[in-house]
Amino acid sequence: MALWTVLAVAPCLALNPARRLTQYAHTAWRIEDGAFGATPNALAQTADGYLWIGTDAGLVRFDGVRFVPWEPPAGQQLPNPTINSLRGTRDGSLWIGTPSGLARWRNGVLWNYTTGRGYINAIVEDPDGNVWFSRSRPAEASGPICKVEGDKAHCYGKPEGVPFALVGPLRRDGNGDFWGGSPEGLFRWRPGFSEVHLTDRLAVAAGLPGVSALATGPDGAVWAGIERRGGGPILQQRAHGVWRGIPLAAAPGGKLEVIALAVDHAGMTWVGTAAHGLYRLHDGTFEHFRAEDGLSSAGVNDLFEDREGNVWVATSNGLDRFRDLHITTYSMREGLTADKASSILGTRDGKVWSGNGSALEYIQDGVAHAIQAPNGLPGRRVTALLEDAAGRLWVGVDGDLLILDKGRFRRIPGLHGPSLGTVWTMISVDGGDIWAEVITPPRRLVRIRNERVVEEFESGRVPTGRGLADAGGGALWLGLRSGDLARYKDGRIERFSLRGGGKGDPAAIREIHTDPDGAVWISHRQGLIRWKDGVAKRLGKENGLPCAAVFGQLRDRQGRLWILSECGLLTLPREEVDRWWAHPEVTVQVRAFDALDGARPGPSSFTPSITQSVDGRIWFVSDKVVQVFDPGELSATGPPPPVHIEQAVADRRAYAPKPGLELPALTKEVQIDYAATSLALPQKVRFRYLLEGHDSAWQEPGTRRQAFYSRLDPGSYRFRLIASGPDGAWNEAGDSLSFSVRPAYYQTLRFQFVCAALLLGAIWLGYRIRIHQVAAGLNARFDERLAERTRLARELHDTLLQTIQGSRMVADDALGAPEDPVRMRHALGRLSEWMAQATEEGRAAVNALRASTTQTNDLAEGLRQAAEDAQVPESMQVVLSVFGEPKQMHPILRDELYRIGCEAIRNAVHHSSGSKVEVELHYAHDLALRIRDNGKGIPPEISERGRQGHFGLATMQERAERIGGKLRIFSSPGAGSEVELVVPGRLLYVERTQARSSLATRLKQLVKPPGSLS
Repeated sequence: MALWTVLAVAPCLALNPARRLTQYAHTAWRIEDGAFGATPNALAQTADGYLWIGTDAGLVRFDGVRFVPWEPPAGQQLPNPTINSLRGTRDGSLWIGTPSGLARWRNGVLWNYTTGRGYINAIVEDPDGNVWFSRSRPAEASGPICKVEGDKAHCYGKPEGVPFALVGPLRRDGNGDFWGGSPEGLFRWRPGFSEVHLTDRLAVAAGLPGVSALATGPDGAVWAGIERRGGGPILQQRAHGVWRGIPLAAAPGGKLEVIALAVDHAGMTWVGTAAHGLYRLHDGTFEHFRAEDGLSSAGVNDLFEDREGNVWVATSNGLDRFRDLHITTYSMREGLTADKASSILGTRDGKVWSGNGSALEYIQDGVAHAIQAPNGLPGRRVTALLEDAAGRLWVGVDGDLLILDKGRFRRIPGLHGPSLGTVWTMISVDGGDIWAEVITPPRRLVRIRNERVVEEFESGRVPTGRGLADAGGGALWLGLRSGDLARYKDGRIERFSLRGGGKGDPAAIREIHTDPDGAVWISHRQGLIRWKDGVAKRLGKENGLPCAAVFGQLRDRQGRLWILSECGLLTLPREEVDRWWAHPEVTVQVRAFDALDGARPGPSSFTPSITQSVDGRIWFVSDKVVQVFDPGELSATGPPPPVHIEQAVADRRAYAPKPGLELPALTKEVQIDYAATSLALPQKVRFRYLLEGHDSAWQEPGTRRQAFYSRLDPGSYRFRLIASGPDGAWNEAGDSLSFSVRPAYYQTLRFQFVCAALLLGAIWLGYRIRIHQVAAGLNARFDERLAERTRLARELHDTLLQTIQGSRMVADDALGAPEDPVRMRHALGRLSEWMAQATEEGRAAVNALRASTTQTNDLAEGLRQAAEDAQVPESMQVVLSVFGEPKQMHPILRDELYRIGCEAIRNAVHHSSGSKVEVELHYAHDLALRIRDNGKGIPPEISERGRQGHFGLATMQERAERIGGKLRIFSSPGAGSEVELVVPGRLLYVERTQARSSLATRLKQLVKPPGSLS
C-alpha cells in the first residue's frame, strides 16, 4: 500500500476572530440615486425608530425603505436650512443643530431657541435627560458649552472652567465628564473641574492644530482624531489614563484628516476621514473601505450606530449602512485557498474539514489550515469526507479514497485495481464497515472492511444511488437515482416509493439521513421528505418553506431541524417538526436566513454539504464558499420594530393621522401609509392590518407598506396595524388610527327618515287613490246600471206602459156598453191593435237591452238594422252612408255608440214627421256619427231640456259623456234636425290603443337598467 506523509500542515492564514464573528453587509444610497437633494452632514435616531439625516438643504426621515423630506409646520422654519448636528433623545425629541442656532422637533411641534445661538457643532444628552451642546462663532460671549433649561440655554465659558472659546466635537464619558475638542486642543470638563490633554502632541510647526473628532467607548476609552500635518499618529486613544497613538495607513500626500469617530456595540472603532474613506479597527487590525470598495464617497462627514447595531456613514455623496450578518462566510477574501468548497465535515476533535478544490482545509480555533499537493496532499481534487468510529478522516481525492490518520495518508485500493474511483458519498455503519458510492464508470456501491474493499455492486445488482444512510442491523438505505428509496440487506433490495412525499424525479434526491427512531430524511428537489413505516410526507412550500429545493439537512443535538435550501439556511424547532408530522397540511413556523443574512446557498458536488461542529455551530458549503451560523443567535432576538401609521390619503389628498380624523363624504379611494422602523433588514418586516368596521379578519400584505380600501360606507372605522421584525417577533401593540367617513346629505339618517316618510306617504296616497279608483269603478258600474234601469223605465213608460194604458181605456170603453155588439167588436179590434203595438214596443225594449255589435264588429250594419227595427213609415226614406275605411273599435265604446245612434234614429223616425232620414258614419282621425231629418224640427226647449216625462235625449247625452264623446243637436222649426256625435279615435280605435301599449313596452325596455332580467 502506498503511503503519504503530511510533511507540513501549516496555517494558511490566522483568521481574525472578530472578523469571523462580525462580517457585515454594506448598502449605499447616493445623491445621484435621488435619495437626497444635498450632502448629508449629520445622523440621529429618534425614539420612534426613524433615522434622521441632516443635509445642507434640510432634514430627511428614513424608515428603512423610504426617504421622506421633512417639512416644518406652516408659518415656521428652522434657524438655518443647513443641518450640521443632530441628536435623538429619550423623550422622543429630535434636536437640530444649525449654523444659526438650535431647534427641537417633538410630536409635531417645532421650538427654536433664541439663546445659545451660534454654529451648533455637537449635541449630547446626559443620564438625567438634560441636553448639552457645543458651539463655535457664538452670537454672545457667554461660553461654548451650553445646557438647555426650559425654553432657554445656559452657557458655560472660561469663568466656569471651559478652557477654550470655541468647542467642536463634544462627548460624555462613563464618569459624567465632558470631553471637548477645539482648534486649540482637547479638554475634559465638568462644572467645577477642568483639565487639558494632548498639548504636546498637538504642537506642530505649521498648520492649524486641533481635535476634529471624539468618541467614547463602553470600556471607558476615549478616542480623539487630531487634525495635523506632518508625521505622527493622528488617532489617539486614552485607556486606563494613558494616551497612545494609533497609526493609520499612509495617505497620498502625507495628510490624513479624521472627521468622525464612533465605537460600536462590539467595541470596534470606526474612523471617518476627510478624503480617504473609512477605517474599522479591532484588536490592532484595520480594515479600509474606500470609494472603489463601494463606499458612496471617500469623504466621511458623520458616523452613527443605531439601536439595531447598524453603523451609518454620512459621506459627501450619500449614505452608507454597515450591518452584521448572521451567517459568516469563509472565502479567499478571508484566507482560504480557493472558492470551490464542495464538502464539509465537523469532526470530534473540534476541527471543521472542507474539500476546497485542490486543497483539504480545516478551521480550528479561528485559524485556517490547508493541505495541498506541495505539502502532502496526494492529488488535486478533494471530493467526499467521512469520520469513522475511530476518529480517522476518510477523504476522496481525485480517483482515490484515502485515510488521514496521525498526519499520514493511506490509500484504499480498488477491488480490481490500485484506484477505487471518484467517491460521491460515504457512510460508516454498525460494525465498522464503510459504504461508498463511486461515480467513476461503471457506477457502483462499494463495501469496505478493515481498509479493504470486500464487495462491489454494480447497477445490475444494486440500483445506483445518490445518497447513503445507515438502516441499522447491517442494512443500508439508498436514495436512488430513480427518485425512490431502497433498503439493502444481505443481498436483497426492498424498494419504497416516495410518491406520497414527492414525484418520482430522477436525480431529485441529494442526501439522506436517519433519525434514532428509524425515520429517513430525504433532501429532495421538491422539498424535504420524511419516510417512516412505509409513509412518506413532504415538507415544502405549501407548509411555509420559502422555497422548494433542498440540498441537505441535519438534526442538531437539541432536535432542531436545519435545512440547506436553495434560498438559504432554514431551521425548525422540534415541536414544529412533530406538529407537521402529525398534521402534514399545517403551516410551520420556520426561521429563514437568506441572502440578506449573508447566505450564499447552492448544491454541492460531494457530501456532506452541511455539518455541525463540536461548538454547536452549523457549517455548510455551496461548491464555492464555506459558511457558518451560530445557533446561539436564535435566542438573541431584539425587540420587535416600532410601528407607525404615517398618513391617510383619501382621493389623492393626504391627511395627518390625528385623533378624530374625518374624511369627506363620497370618498372613493382610501390609502393608508404605514411603516415599521427596522433599519437592519426592512425587507424582512412583515405586516398585518385590520380595519374594524370593514374587515372580518386580519389582512396579510407581506412587506407592502400601504393599505387600500375603496368606497367605504359612511361611518366610523379603526385601522389597526402590527408588524414583525426580521427575527419573527411581532409587535402586538402596534399602532392604530380611528377615522370616520362623513355621509353625503342623502346618506344621513335625517334624509333617510324623510325618504322613508315620503315613501310611506306615497304608499298611503297610492292606496287611497286605488281605493278611490275602486270605489269610482263600483260607482260607475252602479251608475251605469241605474242609468240603464232609468232608460228602460223611461222607454217602458213612454211606450209600453202608455200603450197598455191606452189598451185599458179601450177595454173600459167596450165594457161600458156590453149589450152593443158592434161597439164591442170595434173595441176588441182596437184593443188587438193596441196589444200588438205593446208587443212591438216590449220587443224593442228587450232588443235594446240585448242588442250589440260585438258579433259583427260592424257599426254601420248595426245602425241599418236599428233603422229597420224602428218601423219606418212607407212615406219616409232612411239613407245610410259610410265614409272612410271602417276600423276596429273597442267593444264597450262601440256598443255605446250603437245605442246613441239607435235612439237618434228612432227619434227621427217616430217624431220628425219628415220624409227622409240620413245617417252618416265618418271614419277619420276621430269617428263622427250624424243623423239628419227634414221634418218639423225640435223645439228649442225640448232640445235643451228634453220632453217632460221623456228621457231619450238625456240618456244620449249621458252616454256620449261617458265614452268621451261630444254630442250636439242642431234644429230649427220646419227645417228638420241634426244629431252629431264625435268620439276621439285615440279612445275608440283598437289599433291606436295597441300601438300605445307597444310603444310603452319598448320605452320600458330602452330605460331598463343594464344587467336586469326581462
